[in-house]
Amino acid sequence: MDEKLDLQEPAPEQPAAAKPAPPPKLTAPEAFKKYGLRSLLLLGLVGWFGYDGWFNKDPKMQEHLGFNRIGTGLFGVMLLYALVMFISAAITVQREKNNPPPAA
Repeated sequence: MDEKLDLQEPAPEQPAAAKPAPPPKLTAPEAFKKYGLRSLLLLGLVGWFGYDGWFNKDPKMQEHLGFNRIGTGLFGVMLLYALVMFISAAITVQREKNNPPPAA
């Protein structure tokens, strides 16, 4: 008599959702432009955080030394990645200019 009755209807089975298509791969000129702009932005951020973390002698800024030094490191790593991608794309663009694909 301690059995509980399940009064809810079973949920109808739904078809498996299709995976969304991955974004298209960047071409070399698109990667060159994208990572070039990111490199400039990150270079500015690394310079800003680096100045405030190591060279700024303002007493109010001394309270934020740790934040600025960690920011310099994080943005520095991101800058290195963006520069590698930028240089790789630049080499590919130059190679494509010098050796165009054969005409069909």
